[in-house]
Amino acid sequence: MANLKKEVMSLISRFDAAQEAFTANSTDVKKLAKKHKKELKSAKKEAKDALVEVEALKAEVAILKIQLAEAKGAPAKKTTARRGRPAKKSTTSTAKKGPGRPKKATTATTTTTAKRGPGRPKKTADAPVAKKGPGRPKKTTTASTAKKSTAAGAKKGPGRPRTKPATPKSPLEAINGVGPAMAKHFEAAGVKTPAAMAKLSNVKMAAILEKCGPRYRNADAAKMDAYRKAATAAK
Repeated sequence: MANLKKEVMSLISRFDAAQEAFTANSTDVKKLAKKHKKELKSAKKEAKDALVEVEALKAEVAILKIQLAEAKGAPAKKTTARRGRPAKKSTTSTAKKGPGRPKKATTATTTTTAKRGPGRPKKTADAPVAKKGPGRPKKTTTASTAKKSTAAGAKKGPGRPRTKPATPKSPLEAINGVGPAMAKHFEAAGVKTPAAMAKLSNVKMAAILEKCGPRYRNADAAKMDAYRKAATAAK
């Protein structure tokens, strides 16, 4: 350790001296640097290696100091001391048991060996086993099927037919070729009887037929005459 420190200090002093010489006279330093360039490089390298070794040694010394401090501060363990409950004395284990309860007399044992009485007589093997009676008669399947068939067959009747309220038929529907829709349009225009329809002019009838739909639009005079003839026939 001491030798390494001396070497490191000498290298550092040499390095510092070189730096001072460089600052004092740059020309001399340049000349010296050229001459001793390799020496400076090797010296720097050695100084770095030495510093690394010094740091490692410092770390080892610090670890040793900690270990020594722990060894000094920790109390010595007693090997003889034991934890837990104290051991029981041997006298308790060797203590003999008392006489305990007295044994029962032999006369009492004879009572246990006494034989039981004959008890109930066993059933003889030749006694016939009593058969069970027929019990209640089973229900016939015909009765159940008859009930099901009657229940299934008894369906509800159609009931009363629903009667729609009878709408009064227009008298214009008696004319051949006039339906309920056309009759409504003619009645809306004020023509409510076949006689009134037979008296209609071509202009009025054409205007009413325009409202009846595309089928009756653009009706010609012949078609309107046919409606008039049908109206006169329906009077």
